[in-house]
Amino acid sequence: MVKKRFAILLGAIFLNILFLASCNKKQTERRENGWYHILDNRKDSLSIEPIVTVKDFVALKLDSGTMSGQPFYSIEGKISKHKLIKWGDATEKAIGKRIGFVYNNEIVTCPQVNMRLESGHFSISNTAYDIKNLFYKIRQEKVDSIEYLFRNWNRDSEIYPLSKNEIDSIIMEIDYWEAAELKDTVTNPLDHFGYGQ
Repeated sequence: MVKKRFAILLGAIFLNILFLASCNKKQTERRENGWYHILDNRKDSLSIEPIVTVKDFVALKLDSGTMSGQPFYSIEGKISKHKLIKWGDATEKAIGKRIGFVYNNEIVTCPQVNMRLESGHFSISNTAYDIKNLFYKIRQEKVDSIEYLFRNWNRDSEIYPLSKNEIDSIIMEIDYWEAAELKDTVTNPLDHFGYGQ
């Protein structure tokens, strides 16, 4: 009986190691950071097109706890309302399969999807990955994407006396797609139907 339990435990450990190793593969083709479908029986196991990318995130926070006495981190996030239908459809298509979060061309986590995810919430975790550091990198990528949109604008806004951390926190809550539309409306007002009528 003890040998059987040991064999089962050893098998479970082996499968977890195999699973984590398969999730952390570097991909052969450069991809934008974000969520992708995991494709079976392919050399490059990710879909070419992302489901959503980092610029599609509107909220991101670092959550922590302990697991077996060790600190454990996860990133909790939300997808832009402008990408919710795409996210819901993609997760419905992936029921019973895996999707993967890719950062710097490496699959960080690849959870199995069990149902359509309509709320837009997601979680990124992996005990074999530096999730805390990843959080700050993803956060900076999101901040950079918003700042790039407004790179040539005058910075006399009232938010600039705030600290960098305070500004970054505000930017993290801004929807990239709404910011892009605002910028386009202001810089190209004649391109928008009904403007000024």
